[in-house]
Amino acid sequence: MAWDNITGNWTTESPPAAEELVFGLDAWLVPMIFGALAVIGLVGNSLVIHIILRDKAMHTATNYFILSLAVTDMAFLAFSVPFTASTYLLPSWVFGEFMCKFVMYMNQVTVTATCITLTAMSVDRCLAIARPLTSHRWRTPRMAKLVSVCIWLVSFLASVPVAVYARLEDYYWAGPQVYCAEFYPSWAWAAAYTTWSFVAAYLLPVVIITACCGWMVRRLWCTQVSGIATVDKLVPSRSRDSLTQQKRKTTLIVMAVVALFAICWGPIQVLNMIRSYHPDFPFTMTTYYIKIWAHCMSYANSSVNPVVYAWLGENFRKSFRKMLPGCLQKVPVAPSPYLTPTKAKNWKPVMTCVEDLACTKC
Repeated sequence: MAWDNITGNWTTESPPAAEELVFGLDAWLVPMIFGALAVIGLVGNSLVIHIILRDKAMHTATNYFILSLAVTDMAFLAFSVPFTASTYLLPSWVFGEFMCKFVMYMNQVTVTATCITLTAMSVDRCLAIARPLTSHRWRTPRMAKLVSVCIWLVSFLASVPVAVYARLEDYYWAGPQVYCAEFYPSWAWAAAYTTWSFVAAYLLPVVIITACCGWMVRRLWCTQVSGIATVDKLVPSRSRDSLTQQKRKTTLIVMAVVALFAICWGPIQVLNMIRSYHPDFPFTMTTYYIKIWAHCMSYANSSVNPVVYAWLGENFRKSFRKMLPGCLQKVPVAPSPYLTPTKAKNWKPVMTCVEDLACTKC
Protein backbone atom coordinates (compact mmCIF):
# COMPACT_ATOMS: atom_id res chain seq x y z
CA MET A 1 0.00 0.00 0.00
CA ALA A 2 1.23 3.49 -0.81
CA TRP A 3 2.05 5.85 2.00
CA ASP A 4 3.60 9.30 1.78
CA ASN A 5 4.14 11.30 4.94
CA ILE A 6 6.13 14.06 3.23
CA THR A 7 4.52 15.10 -0.05
CA GLY A 8 1.06 13.73 0.66
CA ASN A 9 0.15 13.18 -2.99
CA TRP A 10 -3.14 11.55 -3.86
CA THR A 11 -2.95 7.82 -4.54
CA THR A 12 -6.57 6.78 -4.31
CA GLU A 13 -8.76 6.05 -7.31
CA SER A 14 -10.96 9.09 -6.64
CA PRO A 15 -8.81 12.12 -5.84
CA PRO A 16 -10.10 15.68 -6.27
CA ALA A 17 -10.61 16.71 -9.85
CA ALA A 18 -7.29 16.74 -11.68
CA GLU A 19 -8.10 20.03 -13.36
CA GLU A 20 -8.68 21.66 -9.98
CA LEU A 21 -5.32 20.57 -8.61
CA VAL A 22 -3.13 21.06 -11.69
CA PHE A 23 -4.51 24.33 -12.98
CA GLY A 24 -5.73 25.87 -9.71
CA LEU A 25 -4.29 28.80 -7.82
CA ASP A 26 -2.33 26.45 -5.57
CA ALA A 27 -0.26 25.18 -8.54
CA TRP A 28 1.89 28.32 -8.38
CA LEU A 29 0.91 30.02 -5.09
CA VAL A 30 1.90 27.11 -2.84
CA PRO A 31 5.40 26.72 -4.37
CA MET A 32 5.89 30.49 -3.95
CA ILE A 33 4.98 30.28 -0.24
CA PHE A 34 7.19 27.23 0.22
CA GLY A 35 10.04 28.99 -1.58
CA ALA A 36 9.74 32.12 0.58
CA LEU A 37 9.81 30.04 3.77
CA ALA A 38 12.82 28.10 2.48
CA VAL A 39 14.81 31.24 1.61
CA ILE A 40 14.09 32.84 4.99
CA GLY A 41 15.00 29.64 6.82
CA LEU A 42 18.18 28.94 4.86
CA VAL A 43 19.49 32.50 5.26
CA GLY A 44 18.54 32.75 8.94
CA ASN A 45 19.97 29.36 9.93
CA SER A 46 23.15 30.05 7.92
CA LEU A 47 23.68 33.21 9.99
CA VAL A 48 23.10 31.25 13.20
CA ILE A 49 25.70 28.65 12.22
CA HIS A 50 28.18 31.32 11.14
CA ILE A 51 27.75 33.30 14.38
CA ILE A 52 28.27 30.26 16.62
CA LEU A 53 31.31 28.99 14.71
CA ARG A 54 32.92 32.43 14.32
CA ASP A 55 32.49 33.83 17.85
CA LYS A 56 34.40 31.84 20.48
CA ALA A 57 32.22 33.38 23.19
CA MET A 58 29.30 31.43 21.67
CA HIS A 59 31.04 28.05 22.06
CA THR A 60 28.81 26.71 24.84
CA ALA A 61 26.96 23.42 25.27
CA THR A 62 23.54 24.99 24.66
CA ASN A 63 24.73 26.88 21.58
CA TYR A 64 26.19 23.71 20.07
CA PHE A 65 22.76 22.10 20.39
CA ILE A 66 21.32 25.19 18.70
CA LEU A 67 23.97 24.74 15.99
CA SER A 68 22.90 21.14 15.45
CA LEU A 69 19.26 22.25 15.33
CA ALA A 70 20.11 24.90 12.72
CA VAL A 71 21.81 22.21 10.60
CA THR A 72 18.73 19.98 10.79
CA ASP A 73 16.50 22.92 9.84
CA MET A 74 18.66 23.72 6.82
CA ALA A 75 18.78 20.08 5.74
CA PHE A 76 15.01 19.73 6.09
CA LEU A 77 14.36 22.85 4.03
CA ALA A 78 16.91 21.86 1.37
CA PHE A 79 15.74 18.25 1.00
CA SER A 80 12.00 18.78 1.42
CA VAL A 81 10.79 22.14 0.10
CA PRO A 82 11.98 21.97 -3.55
CA PHE A 83 10.67 18.45 -4.09
CA THR A 84 7.39 18.97 -2.23
CA ALA A 85 6.83 22.20 -4.18
CA SER A 86 7.35 20.29 -7.42
CA THR A 87 4.39 18.03 -6.59
CA TYR A 88 2.11 21.06 -6.85
CA LEU A 89 3.61 22.21 -10.14
CA LEU A 90 3.93 18.78 -11.77
CA PRO A 91 1.52 15.83 -11.71
CA SER A 92 4.38 13.32 -11.87
CA TRP A 93 7.71 12.66 -10.10
CA VAL A 94 10.52 13.57 -12.50
CA PHE A 95 13.66 13.13 -10.35
CA GLY A 96 14.21 9.38 -10.63
CA GLU A 97 14.04 6.53 -8.13
CA PHE A 98 17.34 7.28 -6.36
CA MET A 99 16.22 10.82 -5.50
CA CYS A 100 12.84 9.42 -4.46
CA LYS A 101 14.47 7.20 -1.84
CA PHE A 102 17.05 9.83 -0.85
CA VAL A 103 14.57 12.68 -0.39
CA MET A 104 12.07 10.59 1.58
CA TYR A 105 14.87 9.18 3.74
CA MET A 106 16.52 12.55 4.49
CA ASN A 107 13.16 14.09 5.35
CA GLN A 108 12.58 11.45 8.00
CA VAL A 109 16.17 11.75 9.26
CA THR A 110 15.98 15.51 9.75
CA VAL A 111 12.58 15.38 11.45
CA THR A 112 13.81 12.70 13.88
CA ALA A 113 17.06 14.57 14.56
CA THR A 114 15.12 17.76 15.29
CA CYS A 115 12.91 16.05 17.88
CA ILE A 116 15.80 14.38 19.70
CA THR A 117 17.94 17.54 19.61
CA LEU A 118 15.16 19.59 21.20
CA THR A 119 14.82 16.93 23.90
CA ALA A 120 18.58 17.07 24.54
CA MET A 121 18.44 20.89 24.76
CA SER A 122 15.68 20.72 27.37
CA VAL A 123 17.51 18.14 29.46
CA ASP A 124 20.68 20.23 29.19
CA ARG A 125 18.86 23.28 30.57
CA CYS A 126 17.41 21.19 33.41
CA LEU A 127 20.91 20.07 34.38
CA ALA A 128 22.17 23.65 34.25
CA ILE A 129 19.41 24.75 36.63
CA ALA A 130 19.36 21.72 38.93
CA ARG A 131 23.15 21.50 39.29
CA PRO A 132 24.54 24.96 38.46
CA LEU A 133 28.00 24.13 39.79
CA THR A 134 28.61 20.41 39.29
CA SER A 135 26.88 20.13 35.90
CA HIS A 136 29.75 22.04 34.23
CA ARG A 137 31.82 18.87 34.46
CA TRP A 138 29.78 17.18 31.76
CA ARG A 139 27.92 20.13 30.20
CA THR A 140 30.84 20.99 27.96
CA PRO A 141 31.01 21.92 24.27
CA ARG A 142 32.82 18.66 23.60
CA MET A 143 30.04 16.63 25.23
CA ALA A 144 27.41 18.59 23.29
CA LYS A 145 29.23 17.78 20.03
CA LEU A 146 29.37 14.09 20.96
CA VAL A 147 25.67 13.98 21.86
CA SER A 148 24.78 15.76 18.60
CA VAL A 149 26.75 13.21 16.56
CA CYS A 150 25.00 10.36 18.39
CA ILE A 151 21.63 11.98 17.68
CA TRP A 152 22.38 12.09 13.96
CA LEU A 153 23.54 8.44 13.96
CA VAL A 154 20.36 7.30 15.74
CA SER A 155 18.26 9.34 13.30
CA PHE A 156 19.98 7.76 10.29
CA LEU A 157 19.41 4.25 11.65
CA ALA A 158 15.81 4.83 12.78
CA SER A 159 14.85 6.14 9.33
CA VAL A 160 16.12 3.13 7.36
CA PRO A 161 12.60 1.67 6.80
CA VAL A 162 11.71 4.76 4.80
CA ALA A 163 14.65 4.21 2.45
CA VAL A 164 13.75 0.53 2.11
CA TYR A 165 10.08 1.01 1.22
CA ALA A 166 10.25 4.27 -0.75
CA ARG A 167 10.06 3.72 -4.49
CA LEU A 168 8.40 4.86 -7.70
CA GLU A 169 5.05 3.52 -8.82
CA ASP A 170 2.98 4.05 -11.98
CA TYR A 171 -0.55 5.34 -11.63
CA TYR A 172 -3.16 7.14 -13.72
CA TRP A 173 -4.20 10.70 -12.95
CA ALA A 174 -4.90 13.07 -15.83
CA GLY A 175 -2.81 10.61 -17.85
CA PRO A 176 -0.06 8.08 -16.99
CA GLN A 177 2.08 9.38 -14.12
CA VAL A 178 4.90 8.26 -11.82
CA TYR A 179 4.49 8.59 -8.09
CA CYS A 180 7.11 8.61 -5.29
CA ALA A 181 5.96 7.26 -1.93
CA GLU A 182 6.55 4.66 0.78
CA PHE A 183 4.96 1.40 -0.35
CA TYR A 184 4.53 -0.83 2.69
CA PRO A 185 3.32 -4.43 2.42
CA SER A 186 -0.01 -3.51 4.02
CA TRP A 187 -1.88 -0.71 5.73
CA ALA A 188 -1.02 -2.38 9.06
CA TRP A 189 2.70 -1.96 8.32
CA ALA A 190 2.17 1.65 7.31
CA ALA A 191 0.12 2.36 10.43
CA ALA A 192 2.70 0.64 12.65
CA TYR A 193 5.64 2.67 11.34
CA THR A 194 3.66 5.92 11.37
CA THR A 195 2.61 5.25 14.97
CA TRP A 196 6.19 4.49 15.98
CA SER A 197 7.40 7.64 14.27
CA PHE A 198 4.64 9.72 15.88
CA VAL A 199 5.34 8.41 19.38
CA ALA A 200 9.15 8.24 19.26
CA ALA A 201 9.82 11.33 17.14
CA TYR A 202 7.04 13.64 18.31
CA LEU A 203 4.75 12.66 21.20
CA LEU A 204 7.36 11.28 23.63
CA PRO A 205 9.84 14.15 23.03
CA VAL A 206 7.04 16.71 23.47
CA VAL A 207 6.00 15.08 26.78
CA ILE A 208 9.61 15.05 28.04
CA ILE A 209 10.20 18.62 26.87
CA THR A 210 6.95 19.85 28.46
CA ALA A 211 7.88 18.24 31.77
CA CYS A 212 11.35 19.81 31.63
CA CYS A 213 9.97 23.25 30.76
CA GLY A 214 7.38 23.09 33.56
CA TRP A 215 10.06 22.14 36.06
CA MET A 216 12.38 24.93 34.85
CA VAL A 217 9.64 27.55 35.13
CA ARG A 218 8.89 26.48 38.68
CA ARG A 219 12.54 26.57 39.70
CA LEU A 220 13.54 29.81 37.98
CA TRP A 221 10.43 31.93 38.49
CA CYS A 222 8.66 30.42 41.52
CA THR A 223 11.42 29.17 43.81
CA GLN A 224 15.13 29.61 44.34
CA VAL A 225 17.46 27.74 42.04
CA SER A 226 18.97 24.57 43.50
CA GLY A 227 22.43 25.22 44.77
CA ILE A 228 21.84 28.93 45.29
CA ALA A 229 22.88 28.70 48.92
CA THR A 230 26.29 27.53 47.80
CA VAL A 231 26.49 30.26 45.20
CA ASP A 232 25.61 32.87 47.85
CA LYS A 233 28.93 32.22 49.50
CA LEU A 234 30.92 32.54 46.30
CA VAL A 235 29.52 35.53 44.42
CA PRO A 236 28.00 38.88 45.43
CA SER A 237 24.27 39.50 45.21
CA ARG A 238 24.49 41.59 42.02
CA SER A 239 26.47 38.90 40.18
CA ARG A 240 24.10 36.21 41.41
CA ASP A 241 21.07 38.14 40.13
CA SER A 242 22.78 38.63 36.78
CA LEU A 243 23.50 34.89 36.57
CA THR A 244 19.88 34.06 37.32
CA GLN A 245 18.64 36.50 34.70
CA GLN A 246 20.98 34.98 32.11
CA LYS A 247 19.70 31.49 32.92
CA ARG A 248 16.14 32.73 32.55
CA LYS A 249 16.86 34.26 29.14
CA THR A 250 18.55 31.08 27.88
CA THR A 251 15.69 28.97 29.23
CA LEU A 252 13.16 31.24 27.51
CA ILE A 253 14.90 30.64 24.17
CA VAL A 254 14.74 26.86 24.65
CA MET A 255 11.11 27.01 25.75
CA ALA A 256 10.10 29.20 22.81
CA VAL A 257 11.84 26.90 20.31
CA VAL A 258 10.25 23.72 21.66
CA ALA A 259 6.80 25.35 21.94
CA LEU A 260 6.96 26.44 18.31
CA PHE A 261 8.06 22.95 17.32
CA ALA A 262 5.09 21.32 19.09
CA ILE A 263 2.63 23.80 17.56
CA CYS A 264 4.04 23.80 14.02
CA TRP A 265 4.58 20.06 13.70
CA GLY A 266 1.38 18.99 15.46
CA PRO A 267 -0.98 19.36 12.44
CA ILE A 268 1.04 17.27 9.97
CA GLN A 269 1.76 14.60 12.62
CA VAL A 270 -1.92 14.31 13.56
CA LEU A 271 -2.94 14.27 9.89
CA ASN A 272 -0.51 11.42 9.18
CA MET A 273 -1.86 9.45 12.14
CA ILE A 274 -5.45 9.90 10.99
CA ARG A 275 -4.57 8.77 7.46
CA SER A 276 -2.68 5.74 8.75
CA TYR A 277 -5.67 4.40 10.68
CA HIS A 278 -8.30 5.33 8.10
CA PRO A 279 -7.52 3.70 4.71
CA ASP A 280 -10.71 5.28 3.36
CA PHE A 281 -9.61 8.77 4.39
CA PRO A 282 -11.69 11.26 2.33
CA PHE A 283 -9.52 12.99 -0.27
CA THR A 284 -11.46 16.16 -0.94
CA MET A 285 -10.48 19.73 -1.68
CA THR A 286 -10.98 20.49 2.03
CA THR A 287 -8.52 17.85 3.18
CA TYR A 288 -6.21 18.90 0.34
CA TYR A 289 -6.02 22.46 1.67
CA ILE A 290 -5.64 21.19 5.23
CA LYS A 291 -2.62 19.23 4.03
CA ILE A 292 -1.16 22.37 2.42
CA TRP A 293 -1.64 24.33 5.64
CA ALA A 294 -0.01 21.55 7.67
CA HIS A 295 3.03 21.56 5.36
CA CYS A 296 3.31 25.34 5.60
CA MET A 297 3.31 25.10 9.40
CA SER A 298 6.10 22.49 9.44
CA TYR A 299 8.25 24.54 7.03
CA ALA A 300 7.58 27.72 8.99
CA ASN A 301 9.04 26.08 12.09
CA SER A 302 12.44 25.71 10.44
CA SER A 303 12.28 29.33 9.27
CA VAL A 304 11.18 30.98 12.51
CA ASN A 305 13.83 29.55 14.86
CA PRO A 306 16.52 32.11 13.87
CA VAL A 307 13.98 34.87 14.58
CA VAL A 308 13.53 33.46 18.09
CA TYR A 309 17.30 33.46 18.66
CA ALA A 310 17.56 37.08 17.51
CA TRP A 311 14.52 38.20 19.49
CA LEU A 312 15.31 36.54 22.83
CA GLY A 313 19.06 35.95 22.57
CA GLU A 314 21.07 39.03 23.49
CA ASN A 315 24.34 37.21 22.82
CA PHE A 316 23.19 36.38 19.29
CA ARG A 317 22.39 40.01 18.65
CA LYS A 318 25.78 41.13 19.96
CA SER A 319 27.62 38.56 17.86
CA PHE A 320 25.63 39.57 14.78
CA ARG A 321 26.58 43.22 15.29
CA LYS A 322 30.23 42.18 15.51
CA MET A 323 29.92 40.68 12.02
CA LEU A 324 28.81 43.98 10.51
CA PRO A 325 31.36 46.35 8.93
CA GLY A 326 32.45 49.21 11.14
CA CYS A 327 30.30 51.77 9.31
CA LEU A 328 27.17 49.69 9.95
CA GLN A 329 27.80 49.25 13.64
CA LYS A 330 26.00 51.44 16.13
CA VAL A 331 27.83 54.72 16.67
CA PRO A 332 27.49 56.55 20.00
CA VAL A 333 25.80 59.94 19.92
CA ALA A 334 28.04 62.95 20.52
CA PRO A 335 27.99 64.19 24.12
CA SER A 336 25.80 67.14 24.96
CA PRO A 337 27.61 70.36 25.91
CA TYR A 338 25.47 70.38 29.04
CA LEU A 339 26.97 67.12 30.38
CA THR A 340 28.86 67.35 33.61
CA PRO A 341 32.68 67.23 33.31
CA THR A 342 32.69 63.71 34.79
CA LYS A 343 30.17 62.35 32.26
CA ALA A 344 31.92 64.10 29.37
CA LYS A 345 35.24 62.59 30.43
CA ASN A 346 33.79 59.07 30.63
CA TRP A 347 32.22 59.30 27.16
CA LYS A 348 34.56 57.52 24.73
CA PRO A 349 33.42 57.44 21.12
CA VAL A 350 34.71 54.42 19.32
CA MET A 351 34.08 54.88 15.61
CA THR A 352 32.49 57.40 13.32
CA CYS A 353 31.76 57.51 9.60
CA VAL A 354 33.24 60.40 7.67
CA GLU A 355 31.70 61.86 4.57
CA ASP A 356 33.56 59.54 2.21
CA LEU A 357 32.03 56.53 4.09
CA ALA A 358 35.45 55.39 5.32
CA CYS A 359 35.58 54.39 8.97
CA THR A 360 38.26 56.13 11.04
CA LYS A 361 39.02 56.41 14.70
CA CYS A 362 38.22 59.70 16.35
